[in-house]
Amino acid sequence: MQSGTWTLDKMSSMAGGVYIDLNGDGKKGFEDRLGYITYAIYVDPFFFSCGLRTTEKDEDDIPTLSPLFSGEKAHTVLEKVVAMVNEEGCLVGNGAEQIDPSYAVFKEGRGLFCSHELTYAVNYLRDTAFTYGIVPYPKYDEEQQNYVTITSFPYTLYGIPLDARDPAMSAAVLEAMASESFRTVSPALFENAFKVKYAQDQQSSLMYDLIRSTVSFDFGRVFNNDLNGLTYSLFRSSVVSGNTNWASTMKSNEKVLAKQLEKLTKSLLGD
Repeated sequence: MQSGTWTLDKMSSMAGGVYIDLNGDGKKGFEDRLGYITYAIYVDPFFFSCGLRTTEKDEDDIPTLSPLFSGEKAHTVLEKVVAMVNEEGCLVGNGAEQIDPSYAVFKEGRGLFCSHELTYAVNYLRDTAFTYGIVPYPKYDEEQQNYVTITSFPYTLYGIPLDARDPAMSAAVLEAMASESFRTVSPALFENAFKVKYAQDQQSSLMYDLIRSTVSFDFGRVFNNDLNGLTYSLFRSSVVSGNTNWASTMKSNEKVLAKQLEKLTKSLLGD
């Protein structure tokens, strides 16, 4: 992994050759042995792990739509991901009724690869009867310099009530507590929980370091609600539906995206 050879093509080739129709119904499903299993939201990171972005800053340091979002490379990545998830032994769950079945496949030892948040290891894999490993999402190719780990959507908010006697002091205390937590609690959780308790070998422990060191924040993903959800839904929906006409998809939505992004930046800048 550290050698940089873990690529999308490598993952696809490995995932395609382990399928077994365990229930004998003649079609792939959550009861079978699969090469790759995930739920729809977790196909999002393939876009970013291959070096793509939805936004970038212009010469005035203002966020704008990235040419990579609608470019040829995005189209190629989409084609590769669609091809992989449509392999006989690969399955993407979609819809509330498929969440639990898709999560169960890897836990029950019937999946070679499963993409998920790291909390999956905490919540689902604590009592597995087999040894599993942790890897980052794959790169586009070996020429790509670094792995890229995109952040997920969960976040924590704190508020100060309007009737607080000293809002400035409340804000200062919150800031001090957050700062101390960043320096003490977060490292302890990462070093003692993820890298020890939820890593089954030294290699997996090293992978946690690699994943954390390659974390990326995409402006368009962070503010997706203000962008009509298009910065994630366009790629995800295309993968789930098998639609590889990325140029048409972007052409139909680019104006709306640009308008919403302009509105968002003006709001953040106080214009």
